[in-house]
Amino acid sequence: RNPHATVNGAYLNFIRTNLRKEFAAKGFEGVPTEAQFLYWGKKGDSPEEHFRSKKGNIIYDKDMRPIEGSSYNSVDAPGTFQIDSTPGDVELISEIDGEPIGCPTIYIVSDIFSSLYMGLLITLENPSYSQASEALYNTFANKEDFFKRNRLSTIKNFNVTNDDWPSQYIPYSIVADRGVELIGKNSNNLISDLGIHIENKESYRPDLKGMIENHFNLLHLELKNLAPNIGFKMKNDGRRGASKARRTAKFTLREYTAIVVKSIVHRNNFENLSNYPLDPEMIKNGI
Repeated sequence: RNPHATVNGAYLNFIRTNLRKEFAAKGFEGVPTEAQFLYWGKKGDSPEEHFRSKKGNIIYDKDMRPIEGSSYNSVDAPGTFQIDSTPGDVELISEIDGEPIGCPTIYIVSDIFSSLYMGLLITLENPSYSQASEALYNTFANKEDFFKRNRLSTIKNFNVTNDDWPSQYIPYSIVADRGVELIGKNSNNLISDLGIHIENKESYRPDLKGMIENHFNLLHLELKNLAPNIGFKMKNDGRRGASKARRTAKFTLREYTAIVVKSIVHRNNFENLSNYPLDPEMIKNGI
C-alpha cells in the first residue's frame, strides 16, 4: 500500500488493472463506483491496520498504540531505575562572556516503584556512555558531592542539602533504550563490577519507559512557565520570522542546573501521585 496514494488514483488503477476492456472503452456504466470500491476496500481493515498502513509501524507503535498498563505494573518493589536523556528546551549562555552556547543534554534517573527522581546530569556534551556513567554516579553518590562538583552553593538562594534529596542507592536493574550509552560491552562494566542488570527496551518506543518520559514533559512544562524571555526554545525556533531563543538566553549551565535540582527536590517531596496503582497490601496499610 502506498500511504500517499489518493482514493481516486487507487480506484482508476483498479479499473485499469482488473477491467481493462471497460477502461479502454471508457465504459464505466457496468463497473463498481468509486464509493463501492472504497467501501469494500475498507471493510476488511481494522482501525489498527488502517493506521499502520497510513503512518507506518514505527510511528504507530510510538504515538498511536493503545496504552496497556503503566511502568508501575512492571515492578513490585524499589530498585528498578529508568534512565534516559533528552535535549533541553532552554538556550544557555557562557559564564565567561555571556554568549549563547546552545541547549544542554539532560539525563534523569528515576525509580519506577516510587516515581522518585534518583539522579541528574545536565551537560553540554552529546549522549554517550561516559555521560550516562556520570549520571549514574550522581545517582549512586551523596547529593552534597554533586552540588559541590557543580558549585551550586555559590548561587543565591540555593539552600538544598542532602537531607532534601537523600537518594544515593545502587539499583538491582536499570531500564534504558537502545541508545549509544548502555549497549554492548560498555554496559558489561556495570554488570560485572556492580551487579546491576541492564534491560534495553526497543528503539522508537518511549512508551516502554513512560514514567521517565513523563518526568521530562513535566520538567519542560514547569521551566516553560517560569518567566518570559528565558531563552526557551519553541518548536518554530529558527524559522523565518520566528523569535530566536538565543536572543533571550539568560541562564548559565550552573544556574540552569540549580533550577532543575530545586524543581526535582520539590517534586520528590511534595508531588501527590493521585493515580498511583495501589496493591491490596498498600490499601490495607492505609496508604
